[in-house]
Amino acid sequence: MTEGFRHSLATACLVLMSAFFGSSASAQDLEPGTKGLGLEDTANLFIGVCAKTYPNFRKAKKVLVQNGFQAHSKTGTFYDGKRDVSFKLTRSSSGKVCSMVFSSKEKPEELGLLLAVGSTQGTDGNAKIDVDPNTYATRTNSRGGSVMNFTPTIVNNGKQYFRASLSASN
Repeated sequence: MTEGFRHSLATACLVLMSAFFGSSASAQDLEPGTKGLGLEDTANLFIGVCAKTYPNFRKAKKVLVQNGFQAHSKTGTFYDGKRDVSFKLTRSSSGKVCSMVFSSKEKPEELGLLLAVGSTQGTDGNAKIDVDPNTYATRTNSRGGSVMNFTPTIVNNGKQYFRASLSASN
C-alpha cells in the first residue's frame, strides 16, 4: 500500500464518519424555528399531516419528511427548523394521536374553525363543531371516527401558542 493510497483511504473514512455522525447530531439538535404560521400554512400542515393520513402514522411520517420535517432522535417530535411548529405522533389509551403545536398571530377563533372545517371533509355530514365562546377551544368529529381538538395554550415570549390534535373518539 502506498503512502498516497493510505492518506486517501484515511481521508475517505473521516469524511464518511463525519457525514454519519454529523447527520445524527443535526437530527438531535433540530428544534422549532421562529416563524409563526399563518392561516394557510396552519390548515395545509394540519390537514395534510393529521387529517388526510389518520390513522396511518407511516403515511403521516412520509408527508412530514416531504415537507422538510425531521424527527428528533430522543423525543420523536418532528421539526423543520424554520417554522415555529412541531408534530407528535403518539398512542393513547383510546388509540392513535397526531398533534401539532404552533405559534401564530392569527385570531384563535379563525384558526379553530378553519381546522375544524378542514378536518371534517369526508365525514358524511355528521360533524358537529363545538366552540367555547370564552377560550375558542374547538372540537369536532373528524375522519375515520376521529375527533379534532383545538386549544389556545400559552403565551411565551410574546407569542401565542396553539395545539391541534386528531385522536380516536372515545
